[in-house]
Amino acid sequence: MIFILQNQIEKSMLARAAVPLKQLKLSPAAALHSKSHQRISTRPASSSIKIALSISGGSTNSLETVTTILSSKLQSGSYGIPILTLLASLVLTPLTLYRQGYAFSVGYGLSVGTLALSLLLSFPSPVKTGKLLALSLLFYGFRLAGHLLLREYTVEEFTKRIQKFDNSLKLNLLPLAWSVSVLYACMSSPVLYAMRHPPSLPQMAWVGIIMAWGGALIEACADMHKYLKKRNNLEGKFEGPTGGLFSLVRHPNYLGEILFWTGLFVGGLPSFVPAQSFTPWVCSGLGLYGICFTMIIASKRLDEKQADKYKGQEMFELWKERVRWSLLPFVQ
Repeated sequence: MIFILQNQIEKSMLARAAVPLKQLKLSPAAALHSKSHQRISTRPASSSIKIALSISGGSTNSLETVTTILSSKLQSGSYGIPILTLLASLVLTPLTLYRQGYAFSVGYGLSVGTLALSLLLSFPSPVKTGKLLALSLLFYGFRLAGHLLLREYTVEEFTKRIQKFDNSLKLNLLPLAWSVSVLYACMSSPVLYAMRHPPSLPQMAWVGIIMAWGGALIEACADMHKYLKKRNNLEGKFEGPTGGLFSLVRHPNYLGEILFWTGLFVGGLPSFVPAQSFTPWVCSGLGLYGICFTMIIASKRLDEKQADKYKGQEMFELWKERVRWSLLPFVQ
């Protein structure tokens, strides 16, 4: 459709340019006014017009124009979070239409990884602490997406599980993809402000960086440990994992995720003050609340599922009795 509109626009522009002034029967004064209007119309357009022309094919440098505009909006101004939402939805929407479950799995990882990459490319000289937070987000997002794809295509159980989500009409998935894109943009927004402004409390920013990288690595190790242990389990028997991080809490991958996003929030928090707006506090706070609430609910559901599936199996009962903490150490 875009290419058809582009051809029609180009034909219309060529036909218009080929009509001489005599055929238009303009008076000399009208012709002079027309030329003056043409000169005025060649002045630089506004940002919104540039985007529209780029998308419609009216500019030979459409991609460069759009990239420049989006980068400038990310660097300053009040459109940062809407731009992050737009970028997340461009990744998430087609993936959600392909697989509904991807909205919360592969699309989740790829969208936040893309946001991190966009921020790193948009700031030629970012704040050091902001860059380290963005790199942790980049690692977290693309590592998670890769792990989920590996698990889906090598473990039949997960392949069937992800396909069970495909039970909605395609059009009904669009609001889902767009609303989830808002959540992922809010979750990633502390990195945006950390890239824009030097932290007012550098020590707090470094604490956040350590938490974020620590959480990302904990989740990566727990995910791989669990995958290697369960990929060949076809009989429904509980075989672990019960050691390593799984000897501290029953769901260390969820714990790592909470640590990661909390670290991102703590690392970006000292950069909220120069923004002189409630937007960073509200959006980042909602994003952190959303992911923490989701992880708490997910851990409870997984406890119930494991209890139903492995109840009575000696290895499971011993592990559950020894590791009493589900998600957070010393918290039932």
